[in-house]
Amino acid sequence: MLIPKSEFAQPIATEAEAFEWLRAVSRFLTTKLSSSQPAEAQSQMPTRIFVEGRLLQKDFAPFLVQPSDRSFAAYIRRVTETSGGERFGIAINDIQIVSQELWARARELATTYKGFAGNRDIVRVSAFLGNYPRSGFGVHLDEHHRHVLQYGVTGNKRMRFWSRAFVSSHPKAHRQFLSASDYDGFIGDSITLDGSAGDWLCWPGTYWHVGETIRDEAHYSLSFVFENVETYTLEKIAARGFCRSVAELCKSAPHGDAFPDEGTASSQIHELVDEVQRALQSQRFRNEVTGQILTEWMSKTTGGNFRHYPEPKTDMRVGLEERVMLAEDIEVAFTSHAGEILYAANGHVWRAAGSDALADFFRSINSSRTPFSVRGAASTFPIAEEELRDIVSNLASVSAVTPAPDPSD
Repeated sequence: MLIPKSEFAQPIATEAEAFEWLRAVSRFLTTKLSSSQPAEAQSQMPTRIFVEGRLLQKDFAPFLVQPSDRSFAAYIRRVTETSGGERFGIAINDIQIVSQELWARARELATTYKGFAGNRDIVRVSAFLGNYPRSGFGVHLDEHHRHVLQYGVTGNKRMRFWSRAFVSSHPKAHRQFLSASDYDGFIGDSITLDGSAGDWLCWPGTYWHVGETIRDEAHYSLSFVFENVETYTLEKIAARGFCRSVAELCKSAPHGDAFPDEGTASSQIHELVDEVQRALQSQRFRNEVTGQILTEWMSKTTGGNFRHYPEPKTDMRVGLEERVMLAEDIEVAFTSHAGEILYAANGHVWRAAGSDALADFFRSINSSRTPFSVRGAASTFPIAEEELRDIVSNLASVSAVTPAPDPSD
């Protein structure tokens, strides 16, 4: 449905702001690729580029925002010229990683908009842009989505929807949708919504959908996606733990030929299954899984249930005498586990050596909310200065701790 603009106090972003987020995406991807971390870049912020419907597998640097691109329109012109006039589309998942401001606005949207507040969903922000005639991945269904709110930053865009019931009762449509084939034969059965800059579109995750460009005009939109937090967290933990256990056991599995003889293969597989089952039931594995669950839970509850969060500022180092304090509306979450203290803020979780003094420090800054220095706090509780400095610097790196106001001002 098209949501009236009056439902929202103000636009989620100006075109200029949203363009700077695309510039930040380019810096993020370029840095990861130049440091030989393409897999990490794709796992954190999956990015797909389509040219005339073809998924680009390499040489996508020309499609990223360059320093010379002064605006979204200038960027579109350059890419169109360098691609020989071919139409392109870009989909970027978890764009909030590159902007703490976008993340903060999305978190506020998730907690205040009356249609979604209190649902305890995971939130992620995806960007879609280009002058493509239709989404490169075709009509699709996002099973893990509960709802999507899409904001039009600039340009006009058309969304088409088909209900799950319609697709289930039309096998031909189902086959064509699954294979990303042409869907022209089913356009008459679709629900169509046109959106322009400043418009909000909303649809439930149970609908098949596809995006289209109107009149070959370039557009840019941001989708705020709400996913099931319980399902996502448990699935992630189970898969991670199971795969790790199997990998460890396979290291000591019998080798030899590429495949064991048929007579021994069955028994070896059953032995491996039994070992995996024992590993999953062991106290060590239970401790590990408990730690993972606590980490996931603390991450989501302190960060507004996002899948990924803006990366910490790596150059953040709080001075020993520098006066700092917790940021407004921030509380450090902490808990003890396996001899350590897990502490979290703004979606990030760290580990420190467990101690009553450190727990008292966290309680103190949460309750008093007054300025402090690392040196002063280390003397009060007491905690080793460098250990506490690391902890406070971690919190400052995600803007949970900020410089205290000058009392003379």
